Amino acid sequence: MICSHLVNLSLLLGAVLSWGLMWPLIGGLKGEWFRSTLSESSMKSLNGYKVFISIALILGDGLYNFLKILYFTARSMHARAKVNKLKTGESYPGLKTEMIPEAEQKLTNSKQVSRIQDSKQRCNRQI
Repeated sequence: MICSHLVNLSLLLGAVLSWGLMWPLIGGLKGEWFRSTLSESSMKSLNGYKVFISIALILGDGLYNFLKILYFTARSMHARAKVNKLKTGESYPGLKTEMIPEAEQKLTNSKQVSRIQDSKQRCNRQI
């Protein structure tokens, strides 16, 4: 499967809503929203609404995903910088020097936990 089930269901729902609900409603407003003498393939008639709504959805989705990736990347980079400062012993605002060994211990414990989880997953795959 190329796309996840969520994407497929979203596309199906969008197709049903647009072709079954939106376009008949907008088509009923022929003469009010756009001239009734225009051909169906004209970008100034119903086809124009279809194209520009589709472009707006694509651009909105792309912008949302770009900002989401940017946020998670910035958050990850900030967390790594924070850990690196703890490891090197550089001063960090509000950090007491006696907290550094405790933070290193937590980091070591989290690495050990992830190693244990990885080995459990490998064992489950082999079974």
